[in-house]
Amino acid sequence: MSVAKFKRGTTRLFHDFPLEIFYHCLRCMPLESLIGCRNVCKKWRHLVASYAEEDPDRRRLLDLFDFITKSKLPSKDSISKAYFKSLDVYPPVIISKQYSKSFERRAYLDALLAQTPVVPQAFLVWILEWPTHLVRPNQWPAQPPRVSTYSAATHPHLDLNDFPSLRSTSMLSIHHATGHRTYENAWLVIDESSHDFGRVLVQHRRREDAPAGHQVDSQSELYEDWISYQRMLWEEADGYGRVSTVSMSLAGGDYDGDV
Repeated sequence: MSVAKFKRGTTRLFHDFPLEIFYHCLRCMPLESLIGCRNVCKKWRHLVASYAEEDPDRRRLLDLFDFITKSKLPSKDSISKAYFKSLDVYPPVIISKQYSKSFERRAYLDALLAQTPVVPQAFLVWILEWPTHLVRPNQWPAQPPRVSTYSAATHPHLDLNDFPSLRSTSMLSIHHATGHRTYENAWLVIDESSHDFGRVLVQHRRREDAPAGHQVDSQSELYEDWISYQRMLWEEADGYGRVSTVSMSLAGGDYDGDV
């Protein structure tokens, strides 16, 4: 049999597979493979979309991937790049090859599971499958905490003891002091007995009081799960791609004009 006939035959056979077999194959694929499958052909794009409806966490990760790649985050304008860099939200490619290669995703989760009976599903899927080149600053376990535009050294992270009502709840601290969110701390609730299990709690502190007393502002944010929280971070980053004519501090200097 010629190669051409073999290809035609296997193609027909492939398209005759029951839908359940397609779904089983897709279920065994990591997120990045699903992303690649959508570019094969129209049929595969439809299959991935229909399969994703049966897997809500992966569907939302696919939606987040599409949002990031199609967003208006500046990629060429040097002034915009400097502005985003000053806010510590650009570029999105922040994970070096050193960290991505040395970080064992499964080993990290195993170590976490040795300390807590269960890990929220949305966080687990994100750790196992999310592309490391699309991670916001200070969100990836392998990345050491960074100091943002504002000096985090003079504004230490809040301690969990600042919240007496939460002392009995197991929470995973998120080291995240980036740009305009320097004055807040976030935790992923990993206590299965808590009604907030799997949610991300963000507590704010008043800027004028933060250095001295770590005062907590009355406002707080509660996100349904880790993926919702990541979506918010990327939506905020996308929102900064705007035009302004005001004078602003930019990477150590002032700039008057469009940003």
